[in-house]
Amino acid sequence: CLVERLYVYEGRRSGMKESLRNSLAADARVKGSALATDGGYCASASSFLQGFSGKAFLSDDENSLLEASESCASLQKEYANKALDLPENVFDGSLYASNHKFRYSGNCFPLVSGKAPSGPDEVVISSSLSQKLRKPDFIYLTCTISEEEISGRIIREFRTAKLQVTGVKNSNNDELCGDANWTFDFFVDRLGLSSFYLEPSASIFYFSSEKDAASFLGDRQKAFPDLAFYSPRAEVEDSISGVANYIGGVLALFSAIALSMSTLLFVLTMSVTISENQGEAALLHAMGVSWQDISRIYHAVGLHYGLSSFGGSCFAIIACAVAVGFYVSSSFATAFSFSFPWIPFLSVLGFLGLFLVSMNALVKKKMKARYGFSSTKKKK
Repeated sequence: CLVERLYVYEGRRSGMKESLRNSLAADARVKGSALATDGGYCASASSFLQGFSGKAFLSDDENSLLEASESCASLQKEYANKALDLPENVFDGSLYASNHKFRYSGNCFPLVSGKAPSGPDEVVISSSLSQKLRKPDFIYLTCTISEEEISGRIIREFRTAKLQVTGVKNSNNDELCGDANWTFDFFVDRLGLSSFYLEPSASIFYFSSEKDAASFLGDRQKAFPDLAFYSPRAEVEDSISGVANYIGGVLALFSAIALSMSTLLFVLTMSVTISENQGEAALLHAMGVSWQDISRIYHAVGLHYGLSSFGGSCFAIIACAVAVGFYVSSSFATAFSFSFPWIPFLSVLGFLGLFLVSMNALVKKKMKARYGFSSTKKKK
């Protein structure tokens, strides 16, 4: 699900009052909410890590779920959390799942079809998950309700529930979506898990954009000083900002060296071009071509080099930005968003201006040195 979400805690207590949570969820910027519980669905406020606390499998076929649950019902302790080889129609929603992973989200919008769910028996699935499960009307979810260690083996007990798919959400991620209390009601009412294992540890609020999350965070922190607000995106960005700044400084240094080398190569290229074409220039002048027109030819050659380099640099900048964006979105199951990298673009544009100015001065100097004239007409 999207990383535009916030975790809210009430002082040192676990979770917060339902009336207060409903009041915050009523904000127009909030697109959905959910409860994080230690024994049900876990989510970390300081990272992108989230998932069911125990093994949890989802499928459109109950027999496939039975095979998946039996494969990890009794395992040696050292292999208890190993990656499973799951069938195509089975997805793993556990906290540390790495293969066929699905996530839960309290944000059921935007809907492509159907309606929002109400109650523990109804869910919305993402368009990506719907396609992979061949647009099911019902799905099955099996979750761990007990886990214990016996003689060096981890023994798990599973329970399965049938869920009605009431709608499909537009998303490229594999997501299961429910109402605000689904992560609590589903485990208590449908799986029979004791509420003592499902004490809410935090309330999660979902947003459609980073801008809405940031503005909500700023407003509500002032309005509710007794609540602790956490943004996973902000927490992760703060933790890596120092490393990013260091890497940025190193890259800036290498970029400056690269631009200096490019300038030197340009000077050498234009010098060699003028020297190697000395005879052709003299022949053109003998045929009636003015020295100013010959100078313009060299300017055109230099401009061709400059614009070609500028175009290649812009393409490389955009390609790298898109590739990094796709990598981050796929790694953290976030929505892909592209923002044009203006700083590298303006840097290259500024270098192109310097490039053209230095080219003009170089051509004038070389033409005067080779042919004994200035490439610009003198004013009468």
